[in-house]
Amino acid sequence: MTPTPADVRDLLALCADIVQLWNDHEREPVIAAASELLRLGLDSDATRGTSLATIVGSDSAPRPAELERLFGQIEEGIWRIGLLVVPRTLELVGAHFLHEIELVAKAIYDGARALVSAIEAGIAWLAQQLDLLEKKLEQLAAAAAQLVADIAGTVSGLADALLELEDQIVQTIRADGWALAAPLVS
Repeated sequence: MTPTPADVRDLLALCADIVQLWNDHEREPVIAAASELLRLGLDSDATRGTSLATIVGSDSAPRPAELERLFGQIEEGIWRIGLLVVPRTLELVGAHFLHEIELVAKAIYDGARALVSAIEAGIAWLAQQLDLLEKKLEQLAAAAAQLVADIAGTVSGLADALLELEDQIVQTIRADGWALAAPLVS
């Protein structure tokens, strides 16, 4: 199970709460109990001999009722910490799955945003290509119109030249024809 950033944040918050609980309520009693355990029966001359004899001569602890009370204090502190840690840990496990769902949802959202951006970019590119195509068609239409005008001008010039040539031929035929026909008519 890989923790999400939110899981790490929640876990650090739990650790901070545990440390605060420890510092506020458990540290001093546990340290005091541990100190008492270490001194148990050894701190005065009156009880030291009896305590050492009990430790050396048997498997029993010196002053078992006091020892039981000290262990009871430590156990109560551990239970108080456990009562904080266990429910919060279960919450963290549940929250982890929610964070995973959030990450999946975010990935889907990001993927959809990327897809929409790609579609928008494609539409913008297509619009740009259509604009370029429209400009090229306008240029082609202008070039075709110029070509038709040039052809019309050439055809008109050719028609004028042919008409002039026709007039010259007709005049030549008339002139030559009169020249041939004049002796015959006169």
